Amino acid sequence: MRLVALLVTMVVVSACGGGGNSPTAPTPATPTVTGQYTGTYRIDNCTETGAASGFCIAIGTGGGHVFTPQQSGSNLAGTMAVGGFNFPVSGSVGTDNVVALSGGGQLIPGANLSLSTWRGNLIGSTIAGSMQFVITTTDPFGSATVRGTFSITK
Repeated sequence: MRLVALLVTMVVVSACGGGGNSPTAPTPATPTVTGQYTGTYRIDNCTETGAASGFCIAIGTGGGHVFTPQQSGSNLAGTMAVGGFNFPVSGSVGTDNVVALSGGGQLIPGANLSLSTWRGNLIGSTIAGSMQFVITTTDPFGSATVRGTFSITK
């Protein structure tokens, strides 16, 4: 009788898996960031090289900032305005609510803006973070590297 009880116990334990499988946590959803975000940016640092003398003074200390994204899954594409300059951007939004973008374009003939870093945290309807962009001219050659912070709200 003990042998039968022992065999039944072994069958029941092995049928339960005994592998320690535990339920997995649900995958977090990708946040939705479509729409238009408006706010401001503030310049923390501006460095000029070459013929860019006076760029940093002309840029000032900050201004208006607008981001209008379209979204497909975690991929973003859209337009951005820094001050009065509009240009295309692309990037992503993660399940951790981090929005990262890059992009750029021609400001005026002979001058380009390149958004090398734009990273913000989405909290509610606000994205706040830091950015870096470079303005370059081709003739004469010069550049200004601008670092700052931003806060935009939908």
